[in-house]
Amino acid sequence: MYKCLILSLQVLYFYSCSSGGAGQDIDSILLSIRKSGNISHREEEGRFVYESEGQEEGRYLASFVTKKENTQIEYISHGGRESDTLILKGCSIAIESKLDPLSIQVYATNHSEKDYVVFIGNAQSASGSGQQVRFFILVEIDKWQKPVKQYEFSSRFGSINCLDDFNGDGSLDYFKITKGNKAREFLLTVNNVRCGKKVFDGYILLEYELDDRFVIVKSSIPTR
Repeated sequence: MYKCLILSLQVLYFYSCSSGGAGQDIDSILLSIRKSGNISHREEEGRFVYESEGQEEGRYLASFVTKKENTQIEYISHGGRESDTLILKGCSIAIESKLDPLSIQVYATNHSEKDYVVFIGNAQSASGSGQQVRFFILVEIDKWQKPVKQYEFSSRFGSINCLDDFNGDGSLDYFKITKGNKAREFLLTVNNVRCGKKVFDGYILLEYELDDRFVIVKSSIPTR
């Protein structure tokens, strides 16, 4: 009995040492590697709600309901291969991603004297580990809040803290997290928002713990 107890304690001690303990949440890791201090984010208070009117077969309209004045945002989901549509200030934007409007968070972001609206949400059909993947739609807007350009990308466990100007060139980058070669392994890289290519050769190898917490196994990206 005592031998079994001692063996169990040894196994528990080995696991806690090898896994690094409780780990960190992903936002703590992202904030530790962010380089740019001149990016500001503000989450817009509100939520998308499906409209009871204006619906058609294969077409579903959701509006962003908020107390803030002059905020006009709508999301139209289309069936089949037809692109979904995001409507900002009356301007329609065809998007590649097909998102669940009820999962979307909306942020106002400023960087290098440019304003953006950032939408972060899950895919319409996301289930299981697919819910880890967060899709980003980053829309640059002019002084009249009209869309100028748009960019789309994705990252597992993604949040607004994925955005950064890592190399300080005035162009937005993002931290992209993908599945690694082994179970519970994930790889974090730094990619450019505009072209999607890596802007830095380094990476961080993460090991997934319980409750969406991670242990840094290996890193060639400097942290603060």
